[in-house]
Amino acid sequence: MLPKPKDSWSFVPRVPYKLLKDIPHFVSFFQIVVLIHVDCL
Repeated sequence: MLPKPKDSWSFVPRVPYKLLKDIPHFVSFFQIVVLIHVDCL
């Protein structure tokens, strides 16, 4: 029996909402750093 979505949310760590919103910015920043690093090689 598959768990309900509501139940699965209880397994998610309680991360502050602000941090969740900042993750996309961090990912884009990480991609830029990788691109710059690849260009330097």
